[in-house]
Amino acid sequence: MNEKTIKILAGAIIAFVVIVTAWQLVTVAPDNTAQSTKNPEVGMQAKPDDVKIPEDLSVSHQEITKFPGSTEIAANLNSSETEPVEDIQTIQQIFTIFRKANGKNPFGSENFEIVAGLIGNNDNKLAVLASNHPAINESGELTDRWGTPYFFHAETSKDMQIVSAGPDKQLFTKDDVQLPEAMSAPKENHELPEEEIVLSAE
Repeated sequence: MNEKTIKILAGAIIAFVVIVTAWQLVTVAPDNTAQSTKNPEVGMQAKPDDVKIPEDLSVSHQEITKFPGSTEIAANLNSSETEPVEDIQTIQQIFTIFRKANGKNPFGSENFEIVAGLIGNNDNKLAVLASNHPAINESGELTDRWGTPYFFHAETSKDMQIVSAGPDKQLFTKDDVQLPEAMSAPKENHELPEEEIVLSAE
């Protein structure tokens, strides 16, 4: 085998090695890219947990319907133009409407759980209180005019005790605000309107 033949064979071998190496790089690279989303140490790609769904894709508000007139009923809640006991009467009316629509009090024993039902987290997806009402604090609790969460106690499935802690912001003291016993029984005579319930934008 002469020198010229040896050079030709060597060149062919080198070319073959280059081609094989290039083919391996092309086929292996996509796998590494796919794995980079699983391994935070590979590349700078965002982890799946970091991907946030745009708010405009949420349908939670679109599923809630608002009881007609509920905004007007709660408009004077905690108003300086009304008396504290009138706030209790207003909330009692809101509960009465809720029971007419759902047959029972909202689920839960804590203030925020009950309020969740009032703003639409119930079987009928019916809101009898606006979720952005100023009396609802950041924890989702309905508060009195002094900023203290109301005390709710479901005595039966159709009776709800409502107590404001009053100016001293301490429950079960002399300045607590609640309806007199003779007035505390809810009047279940609030008729649901015949017109169609409209979608809530709240």
